[in-house]
Amino acid sequence: MAKIGLWIFGGVPILGFVVKTFMMVRAFKNLTAKGAQGAADLSDAISYAMWSQLFGACVGLIGAVMLCVAFRRGVNEPWIRTATIVLSCLWAFFAFPIGIFVGLIVGTVAYRS
Repeated sequence: MAKIGLWIFGGVPILGFVVKTFMMVRAFKNLTAKGAQGAADLSDAISYAMWSQLFGACVGLIGAVMLCVAFRRGVNEPWIRTATIVLSCLWAFFAFPIGIFVGLIVGTVAYRS
């Protein structure tokens, strides 16, 4: 369960961040091509980009819960603990402000186990 939780906790939110970045670049590229007439399209594109980030964060929370449960059940593999702490730091950076709380909680559970 810890390995699956690690992949969900790390992979899906980062994928959502990458998709958001590409969609934002595409939205501003279309704005420069269309000028002021593309402002409505820009707001639509930004909203789709933010939904991809939100989806990634929500699915990542499932992985966070799986990791916390796995550590409480006694997972003792050092590479899983190290990867969880690194991903918790990435969560704090990429998913600000919610990521700070998630990163602190999961990182603390991983560190103390």
